[in-house]
Amino acid sequence: MFSTHVNRLDMFCGRLFTDGARPRLLALPARVQREEREELLKLLDSRPSAEEIAEFFGPRPDPYMTNADGHDYFDTEVVWEIPDEPREWARLADHLAPMGADVMEWLAKHDGKTISRGRVIRDRRRWTLWANSRERLASFESFLRELVPDAREISRKAERRGGPPHRRARHIMVESYLLDPGATMADAAHMHAGSWVDQEVAIFGMTPRAAAASGDPGLRRKLEMELDDMEWRNDREADRGRPPLVDVAWIRRQLSIPRSA
Repeated sequence: MFSTHVNRLDMFCGRLFTDGARPRLLALPARVQREEREELLKLLDSRPSAEEIAEFFGPRPDPYMTNADGHDYFDTEVVWEIPDEPREWARLADHLAPMGADVMEWLAKHDGKTISRGRVIRDRRRWTLWANSRERLASFESFLRELVPDAREISRKAERRGGPPHRRARHIMVESYLLDPGATMADAAHMHAGSWVDQEVAIFGMTPRAAAASGDPGLRRKLEMELDDMEWRNDREADRGRPPLVDVAWIRRQLSIPRSA
């Protein structure tokens, strides 16, 4: 059963016993999400109790989500009524990027990529301002208030996505990246790869390119595992009929790290 329910690069945790000739698994091992790999390795290195291991595989809190600025991820919006709406909407085009007849984005650069820091959607005389954190919405409101001082607030909301910070919650960074006109999903995968190799990554304490050039066996092993993680995610996207998220083959060539067997 085990061999028919696993994919390449899936991870499991189990206890090995010997039958006198070679190691064997007494029972099916527990599946480990690749996002939990680092946490599990640290736990096992600490010689944990059975209770601590059981806690690791028990129910987890909801993931803790942030945006690229490090703000807690909230689905936030405020609805305004605009007195002279047609004239004010036309003025916005000088300050925001039109994304359609009734949608404009407040764009910015982050690590060489274009992100949306806010969005405004018009519905007759009403505008809905949206952002993915309370801090960004406040900045967006302040920016637009200077352009449309007579706007009247109708309603607002702020709903957290994911759960609050927790020591066992998986931390996920969620951001809205925009592609250049005419760009393909393959271009996006290559863009993510290019930005990753030259930005500092916390688990390495340096950029992946620097870690690969350091000659440190421990850093190289971490790099190999990170690339396996990316490849595993690409494989799961392919299972759903979706394109790869990151151009892992390009990263491997750049860092001279061959594909795992």
